[in-house]
Amino acid sequence: MKVVISPLVAPSTLGQAELIKKLLVEKGFEVEFKRTITQRDEKDQKVYGYIWVQLANMIFLGEAIVPYLLYKKPKVVYVTIEGIPTKANILNPNFTKIEMIANSHFTRRCLEQAGFTVKDVVHHAIDLKMVEEAKEEGQKLRKILKEKYGDKVFFLYVGRNDPRKNLPTLSKAVDMLNEKRKDDYVLLLHSEPSVTEIFHQENVHLISTVGSVSHKAVFQLYHAVDYVVFPTKCEGFGLPLIEANACGKPVIHALIPPLDEFTCKYCNFVFDYVEEKIVKCNLAQYWIFHEFPPEFLADMMEYALDTYLNEKKQYQKYCNVARRRAKNFDYHQVYSKLLAHLGIS
Repeated sequence: MKVVISPLVAPSTLGQAELIKKLLVEKGFEVEFKRTITQRDEKDQKVYGYIWVQLANMIFLGEAIVPYLLYKKPKVVYVTIEGIPTKANILNPNFTKIEMIANSHFTRRCLEQAGFTVKDVVHHAIDLKMVEEAKEEGQKLRKILKEKYGDKVFFLYVGRNDPRKNLPTLSKAVDMLNEKRKDDYVLLLHSEPSVTEIFHQENVHLISTVGSVSHKAVFQLYHAVDYVVFPTKCEGFGLPLIEANACGKPVIHALIPPLDEFTCKYCNFVFDYVEEKIVKCNLAQYWIFHEFPPEFLADMMEYALDTYLNEKKQYQKYCNVARRRAKNFDYHQVYSKLLAHLGIS
């Protein structure tokens, strides 16, 4: 039997679709990725059901309305969103009839505020086997980094360069930290070439670009560093936090939703945000920005530096708790809950 998946072609969402596919294959199903699910799939006796893994707005999910409402086979609509859908999404009243599964409680609140129906929350997941397989190469990479940059504390940022990720605030925090601790650390970036327009500091380096390396190579980066810095102010989930923790690395971040659903002050270095702002993204949604000043981030980065340099046992406790808690996000455990909505056990 076959399950057809319609995935959003974005790195994190596509990666989650691949994990769902992997679990389905382990359960004996064939899986096909398709942009559009059609009547041919409904008539195909080999097709058991459908899964949409998408951003929850009409631009990406509009094609799901007809097959969701009319096709009889088992189906799941698994969604994310970084804020509140606009009223333009409910001009088609049939769109609100789709029962969605949200990737976070924050996503659920945003969708329900806009008038959508959410029947469950299933967090995103990680491949713990891949995390472990990346460890040895990550340790080799760490030695290379030490040879190149010296015996420094290594921070890492993983993510794109867009307004949600808040990189200008990270750059300002680096300037503040460099006034006192420039020789103690290096900040590595796995991002986009455009970040070089934001970061001018000598101890900040673009090490690789999003989409240019495999997912396992990103896990190798996590293994090679001491901390991950996640300055984001707007997420639907926040996958780098879980991925870094799975590699045993504490994350420095603001305590914003939805990160507050799965972070912990015993494994990550967290600080408060000061206000929420509603920012129009496009016709599809309003982002919810959780703002904080660069001083908050700079102070926490300095505290993390001191912990690593002067309190190694305490640092190791952070790492151990992070690794232990991340095991709850193994895709076998998490996405079994999703497949249960298809009647697959």
